[in-house]
Amino acid sequence: MWEKARHRLIFGAMRIFYRPYLWFKTGYRTGIHRLKKKQGQLIVCNHQSVYDAYMINMAFDRPVFIMAGDYLFNRGKASDRMNWFFAPIPKVKAGSDPASLLTTLRVLREGSVVGIFPEASRTYDGRFGEVPKSMGRFIMKIKVPVTVFTLRGGYGADPRWCRSQRFGHFVGKVSKTLSPDEIEKMSEEEIVQFLDDNLRVDETKTRFRYLSNHRAEYIERLLYCCPKCGAFSTLHSKGNAVTCTACGLKAVYTEATTFRFENFETTITNVADWVDWQDAQLERFDGQDGVVFRDEGVLLETCDRNKPRERLSVGAIEIDHSELRVVTQDEAFRYPFDEITLISPIGDTKILFTTRKGSFMINGPKRFNPYKYVKWLYHVTGNEEQVR
Repeated sequence: MWEKARHRLIFGAMRIFYRPYLWFKTGYRTGIHRLKKKQGQLIVCNHQSVYDAYMINMAFDRPVFIMAGDYLFNRGKASDRMNWFFAPIPKVKAGSDPASLLTTLRVLREGSVVGIFPEASRTYDGRFGEVPKSMGRFIMKIKVPVTVFTLRGGYGADPRWCRSQRFGHFVGKVSKTLSPDEIEKMSEEEIVQFLDDNLRVDETKTRFRYLSNHRAEYIERLLYCCPKCGAFSTLHSKGNAVTCTACGLKAVYTEATTFRFENFETTITNVADWVDWQDAQLERFDGQDGVVFRDEGVLLETCDRNKPRERLSVGAIEIDHSELRVVTQDEAFRYPFDEITLISPIGDTKILFTTRKGSFMINGPKRFNPYKYVKWLYHVTGNEEQVR
């Protein structure tokens, strides 16, 4: 059996003792929803914060086994402890994964509960991602009740680029539940639309307040272009403000998750606006030769499922119009764009990518921006299946 007696004890204790911790850190509130015993059930949730897996489990009276990226399962003893305590279900970052599907079917047929984030990745700017079309087919196959659990306020409390949480409006609640009979009457497209309608949350349209003295710190993990002078990789954050080291721009990140610029007029009001503006600036590199972005001090390592990670190099990451590479004085690890089958920013300062030779992870220093490298590759290739 996937679900062990220890899981009921661990998850039950977590609901009691971890709840006040999450409230203290983020202001998170939710009720406890009762699920039918010994019946398989799927919980579908939007992905806003690093604590989302715990927050789902705070909301239900049975253990919820989360489907998680397989790159979390090759960290040695840390992965062993995670498996023993929480037994997540490994899933490749994107694309089909028959092994994960079979495991999920097994867990559900045993009468346990599985949790999944259809977006596969936490929101960067407060906007909901997308529900993949394959989710409709997946839900039709499992033939169990599907509960939609929606998080609101998570981006304000714990934005993906931050290192410290902030206290504010953060709630989780059950939106709707579909029975197997209702699912049987729906098409794959209708299921996907149902999930999108009930999971879609746009945090750029809310104005809840979030308390912290470090609201803007590490926002340069996402923002990479100054809206005043147009310089790239010159932004630096401290406390509640982000500044440009080239022109002196200063923008205060307010408690309402908006920007207040000093001595500068712009239509940018929030993180999503800034992201849209800066990504459009990548066109300035079109037709130019040479390196587009470069950062020092990154670690390159293997990241294959069920194999311990192997350290390959510590050096500088570079990207141009044709390849991503990690270089040192003595060697260079080169990954042409046409050989990369999948690339995605992971966590806060990591890039995960897969080639025919295996999977690899690049981990940068604490202010490293992985987003700009992935976004530039997508700007060049335009391949939606390649970038997540």
